[in-house]
Parts: sequence; structure tokens; C-alpha cells
Amino acid sequence: MLGSATCRDRIATTVLVFALLAFTACSRDQEPAPEPPTGEIAQAGPEAPPPSLSPEELAPVIREVAEADVGPSKIVIELAKPVIEKGKVGEGAGDGTVLEVEPQVDGELKFTSPSTLTFEPSEGFAPGTTYTVELTSLETPAGVLTAPAAGRWVRVFTTPAFDFARFSLASVDYARKKAEAHLVFSGPVTAREVEKRAHLVVSDPQSGDRRRPSVRFRPGPQRHMVLAQLSGSMIRGGGRLELALDEGTPSAIDPKQRAVRRTASIDLAMGPVAKIVDTYRAEGSSGFYVQVICDDSAGGDRRYYWDRVNHEYYQVSSRCQLDEADAAFGIHFEPQVDYSVTPSGGGFRIFGDFERGSYHMRIEAGVKTADGGMLHQAYETDFTVPA
Repeated sequence: MLGSATCRDRIATTVLVFALLAFTACSRDQEPAPEPPTGEIAQAGPEAPPPSLSPEELAPVIREVAEADVGPSKIVIELAKPVIEKGKVGEGAGDGTVLEVEPQVDGELKFTSPSTLTFEPSEGFAPGTTYTVELTSLETPAGVLTAPAAGRWVRVFTTPAFDFARFSLASVDYARKKAEAHLVFSGPVTAREVEKRAHLVVSDPQSGDRRRPSVRFRPGPQRHMVLAQLSGSMIRGGGRLELALDEGTPSAIDPKQRAVRRTASIDLAMGPVAKIVDTYRAEGSSGFYVQVICDDSAGGDRRYYWDRVNHEYYQVSSRCQLDEADAAFGIHFEPQVDYSVTPSGGGFRIFGDFERGSYHMRIEAGVKTADGGMLHQAYETDFTVPA
């Protein structure tokens, strides 16, 4: 009897030990992860120091940004390599960066991309003037770099003399009998001075009828542009906007320079509404291009289009292609670029001699499509071509 009890006690003890071991292992599995000590924040290791650059590696490209017959709106400096983090885009260039402009021009110099510096003048560049722009030093996270003695970072350009450049349609709404037009000059100008000398008439070429619309002049989207807002019963498809500009409109920078007398007109084309939905810069086997996604109410049934480059769906017409002749006068780039337009899925592509740097693109209102549609609203955008 004693022996049997001892055996039972040993068995019970063994079972208890195994139970305790199993409970301990389970408890360890359920323990929460250790927390950082109070008052401390877990952080990643320090960022690697920025790589050092030599002046030769930067290879800055300095150029003025201007459209045809118009003075530059800004100076863009494209570097061959990024020198700042993306989070610092929009900040000033730093005290170690020195950009000299002669004759002197007040303005702001800041990063507009990790490898792009942009100088925007406070008032603009004077017409009929030769400027020298030189980047003598550049502040980087690794230190200040100075231009090599054998290859100064410099650009020389001459602005055009002050004058009227063109008359272009900004928007039109035939249902409401309203239109907007841009009076474009070669340099900065004020709406007040233009209003004193501009005379606008809406005519009907078929009947010969001519009437003065109600007009309001406002500053345009850029300093060298004035916006004319027109309304009247004569604003309809098939009509014509006629402008007579008296001589003497002064430059806002140098009032001694004045525009000569000019006349211009805009034909108010008729056509279903076409509109630009989206644009982006891309690179193909033959170089960089601008993809234009557009919707033409004259271009067939609407459908969902999946863009394989920017991975987005668009609801657009089955076809949206610009009339070749209209594209030639209706698309503008700053700086100027020789370009060609080809059809593509979702719209069309604009191929051009795009070099490293920043560009501004404008497609005028009134441009016709191959199917008879018409842009009733001008479209503008900026894009950058990387190194």
C-alpha cells in the first residue's frame, strides 16, 4: 500500500511540473513587446550625410523663360544633379548662393525642384535691354560650391523692345453672350493704360453689322497680359472681335518705351465644346513629350480610358485630335520649342525638342479639333524636363 501511494505521488508531481512548464511557456508567448523607456522616442538612425559634389558635376543650365515676341517672365537654372531634399522645395536658395543680374533686378531666388533654381523678378525685366545673369556660387548641404574659373556659369540675353504682341481668345460662352480675350504685350503693362487706348468692336462679317460690346479691363494672368471681359448680343459663333489699339501704351517698367498703333482681330469659331482634361510630361523611345488627355463632344461616344503611364481612368470621347493648322498657331511654349502633334489614346501627344529645364505650355481657346469641336477655354500648365 505504501509503495502504491508513493508511485501515485510521483506521477502527480510529474504532471504538476509539466503543467507549470507549459503555463510558463504560454505566458512568455503572450508577453507584450517591451516599450521604450519613459520620456524617450524610438527613432531611426541618423540620415546619411549628403554626398559631396564638385562644381563640374553640377553643370548648371541657365536660361530665360519667354514665349515668342515676349520678354522673359523668370530665369530658370537647371542643375545636373539634385542638391536638396524634396521637402525643401519652395524654400530660398540660402545665403551661400549668389546670383548676379546686371543691370540689377530685384526678385526672389528659390528652389522649385530638388535640381531647379528659379529667379522671379518683383516687377519684370526692362524691355530692349541686354542682361547678364551669372551664378557665382551655390549653397548645398555639403558646402558652398563656386563656379570653376575655366567655365563661368553665365547667360546673356536681350529682351525685345516694348510693343503689342498679339490678341488671343481666353474663353467664350455663346449661351451667355460673353467672351474673354488677352491683349498680350512684349513686357509688363498696366490694365489702366491699355483701357485708355483700346477700342473693341464685335462685327458680323456676313451682314456687316458692327457694335461695341460692354468691356471691362482687368490685369491678366501674367504681367505682360491684360484681360478684356466682353458681353453683348453680337458675341456668337461666326462673329469677329476687332481691336484697335491707339499708339502710346507705355511699358510698366520703362514708361519712355511705348507701343505703336496696332489692329488685330479674332474670329469667333463655331463648334461643339472640347476641353483639356489633363496633361503630363513623359518620356518615350524618341524623347520627351507632353501627353494631353482631352474630351471632344464632336469626337464620338464617350468611354472610359485607362492611361497606362499615370495609372488613371478618364471618361472622354473616343477621339480627340487637334486640327493640324489650328495646333500650329494655338499651342505656345515658354521657352519656344519646335513641336509636332500626333494622335494617341485619350487625346494627343506633343513631341518637341525639349531640353533639360522648366516649360510653360498654353493652348489657346478657339483651337479646333479634327472632328469640328472647339476649345472654349484656354489651358495652361507648367512642367519640368529632368536631367
